[in-house]
Amino acid sequence: DTRLQSTWCEGVDGDGVGEWVEFDTCCVDRGALVVEVAPGFHKSAKGWEKNNRIAEAYVSVSSGGASWSGVVGFEDRLIDQYFSVPGVACVGDTVTVRLKVTKVVRGSKYRDTCVSDMAVWAQQ
Repeated sequence: DTRLQSTWCEGVDGDGVGEWVEFDTCCVDRGALVVEVAPGFHKSAKGWEKNNRIAEAYVSVSSGGASWSGVVGFEDRLIDQYFSVPGVACVGDTVTVRLKVTKVVRGSKYRDTCVSDMAVWAQQ
């Protein structure tokens, strides 16, 4: 939703390994597909440090009959991170992205694993 104040945090006991978040969106522009992820609680630096962040995830992406899946690693930094999706392009179709937590960086206080934002872009 592009608002870093709204964050997805899994709600199970433990670190949330195996939990997933999925979204559908329209890809208006045409081009190679890029996914943006803001791992962690980005509302504040203190909140980011206190909560778990995704270190690695199994990601699946589909659009227009094409699909890709693989493991993606994330830096332990309070920044938006991007990765290209080979073989899947924005062609005006709905894009579905699922991110399943496989590894986390533990927060200093809470064991909730959070993602502050996810988006899809067409690389021109």
